[in-house]
Amino acid sequence: MKKYLANLFGYFLFTSLFYIIFIIISGLFLPGFARKNLIYTLGGNGFLHTRLREVKELDSIDLLILGSSRAYRGFDVRLFDSINIKTFNLGSSNQTPIQTYLLLERYINNLHPKIIIFEVNPDIFSNEGIESTIDVLSNDKIDLKALRMVLDINNIKLYNTFIYSVFLDITGYKKEYIEPSSSGFDEYIANGYVKSNITVFEDKKMSPYSCDLLDDQFHSFQKILLLIKSMKIKLFLIQSPITTKTYHGCAQNKLFDLNMKNLALTLILIRYYH
Repeated sequence: MKKYLANLFGYFLFTSLFYIIFIIISGLFLPGFARKNLIYTLGGNGFLHTRLREVKELDSIDLLILGSSRAYRGFDVRLFDSINIKTFNLGSSNQTPIQTYLLLERYINNLHPKIIIFEVNPDIFSNEGIESTIDVLSNDKIDLKALRMVLDINNIKLYNTFIYSVFLDITGYKKEYIEPSSSGFDEYIANGYVKSNITVFEDKKMSPYSCDLLDDQFHSFQKILLLIKSMKIKLFLIQSPITTKTYHGCAQNKLFDLNMKNLALTLILIRYYH
């Protein structure tokens, strides 16, 4: 029996090591179309690498902004700075409450914000968070908090990205990376805001879709509220203004608004606007 268990352990160790080496080699040498279950997005679409490099240099701010691209594209930090409100936008592409909680855990004690604006909408609560997790793993440090996030979502792409990110952290690849300040129509503005230089907007009608709230996302959302409340920080939950067609695209949007309003009424220091 002991020999069997020893052989089983040896086999498990060998296959695990082989798998790790395979993931690293795939990330280094295979093109994206040949490794669909390994996605690494250093820089990404929302300048997260630059944003996280900046946030590490701050020690105290007045206002912290959280959320998805609606946050980092919708709240211009320059407007707050112009009235002497020191602001940082910690939004990221498709950021769901699972990633928001991780980023808060890492940086809220250094930032010490007096007020937090958290952009919430039903889309982020109905999203598993795979894309946003890959974004965070690719552009921030890898630690036990990151591993916990990956285990919570439990997706093969995230395990592979985690392994590859650990390797790149060890080799110092991320430290050498310099992200461009512009990409396509987008331009990064200091302190987390992304300015879009598109001047023409087409308001397309959206087909109705379901955006039911996921239990895992709501659980992380509750942890966010408790963390912020424990630090006695005033919190504003805001669904950014969107076109009427976009708003009615999600069948549950009105119900989401009602739930957020009721939640805000039951908790001190929290307000909801839409």
